[in-house]
Amino acid sequence: MIGLYVDHISPSITTLGPGRRIGLWVQGCSLRCKGCMSVELFERRKASYFSIAWLTERIISYAQDHAGLTISGGEPFEQAESLKELLENIHKYTSLDIMVYSGYTKEELLKGSQAMIDLLNKVDILIDGRFEIDLSPSKPWCGSDNQTIYLLSKRVQKYRPMISPNQYIPPFSLQVEIADDDYVRIIGIPRRGELELMKTLLLKRGIELKR
Repeated sequence: MIGLYVDHISPSITTLGPGRRIGLWVQGCSLRCKGCMSVELFERRKASYFSIAWLTERIISYAQDHAGLTISGGEPFEQAESLKELLENIHKYTSLDIMVYSGYTKEELLKGSQAMIDLLNKVDILIDGRFEIDLSPSKPWCGSDNQTIYLLSKRVQKYRPMISPNQYIPPFSLQVEIADDDYVRIIGIPRRGELELMKTLLLKRGIELKR
């Protein structure tokens, strides 16, 4: 059974890409950038392996009234073969555009395996590059300013004003999601120091964020 190591899927995301989106977070990353806010996704867990068929059905069930699918992690391109198959299904059965975060640069991906290149060809929007904790983010949707936003397909060129300097700068914002297992997730790109401040304020109210 071909599948993906996936941590969770969340609909109605508005902080990671243009419009209302479905978020998918994969597990496993060998890059392990210093200061990453998703260190719990560095490792893969056997219990988190899902078939491509099941993931396809789940995403399709959310697709109505969503503009796109945003994939983060973890490192998506370290499961390139499986993820390529999933994106083929998403393109076939939905009109969602595909946005992917990768710690690898576009140049590294193009010099990588054939599976990485094939996956890149299925992506509409790429945000690339290692997270650099010392480079504060000023670009929309980016974790640090060394990262680049690529609009790779014709259908996402309508988003260009959102990433063009001096034209449109969306506000930084975070979403808080309480999952079915009462796990609290913070979704979005925090400014430097925001997570620490949030932890402090929640702790004063008796809520401890452990990761």
